[in-house]
Amino acid sequence: MSKKILVTGAGGFIGIHLIKRILSNNVEIICLDLSFDNNFDNNFDEKLIENVYKVKVDVLNEESIKNIFNVYNPHYIIHLAGYINRSSSINAFKDAMNVNYYGTFNLLNAALNIPNLEGILLFGTADEYGMAEDPYFEVSKVSPLSPYGISKNAACNLALAYHKIYKLPVNVVRPSIAYGPGQKINMFIPSIISCLLSDNKFEMSGGDQYRNFIYIDDLIKAVLLIINSKVKGEIFNLGSHESIKLKDLALKIEKLLSLKNKILLGAVPYRDTEIMNYHLNIEKSHQILGFTPEFSIDEGLIKTIKFYERHQI
Repeated sequence: MSKKILVTGAGGFIGIHLIKRILSNNVEIICLDLSFDNNFDNNFDEKLIENVYKVKVDVLNEESIKNIFNVYNPHYIIHLAGYINRSSSINAFKDAMNVNYYGTFNLLNAALNIPNLEGILLFGTADEYGMAEDPYFEVSKVSPLSPYGISKNAACNLALAYHKIYKLPVNVVRPSIAYGPGQKINMFIPSIISCLLSDNKFEMSGGDQYRNFIYIDDLIKAVLLIINSKVKGEIFNLGSHESIKLKDLALKIEKLLSLKNKILLGAVPYRDTEIMNYHLNIEKSHQILGFTPEFSIDEGLIKTIKFYERHQI
């Protein structure tokens, strides 16, 4: 019998890359999302697409989630769906908590009644660490400042509580900033690439803040290691070995595109709550899972740039 893997937020950047990777492994994939792009099916081999089931649903619809879980009875759940707006408005706090916390609450409650359930992987974020002491370890005292980070941390705590109280087979990952081919251009790396390919100048802050980036193939590799492990009730940082200053990253992209004087450093002010040091320790993922990132920032950027050169918007 083939395994059934249910993926929420399946129509997003990470979801599509994940599904493409695991489809060839004799699995059935139940894809949950609020909506699916018209080109969603085009990402997958025609011979394998029959093993993909698309279900449009809101994770806030508790009864619908329970019904879907009862119908499909998945062996594994990967929870990617979430509110990712980085705004710090009051409404953003409300929306982030509704989707990221209560959506996870609905999912965990529905999962309690799945007889064949082998595991749940919840996607948190390195933003949960916020103003924590640098570098970030899984045991660091978190201090998130954004609605996104706060709501994700609340969901993380809820999931780990369900593991301890109800024995739900949950693990949580806290990825750094994922990037790669096909990502929407409102994210930092594709926004720079798209802007420069259009022969425009890119305005940004002074760029002295460090950030950690993980190429999408490395992130999916880590997810598969967790799915295939027997570890439960753990948090794993997922990122690259080294962080990079945003200005160095922007100038690196400019150089890879053989351009000059297109990056306008200091054109945008730093945020009041700007986190300047953002270094992620991934030793636990290496020791327990055997995870080692394969792609350097240069290798990942080259692959990403080639994609946007072929699909210039």
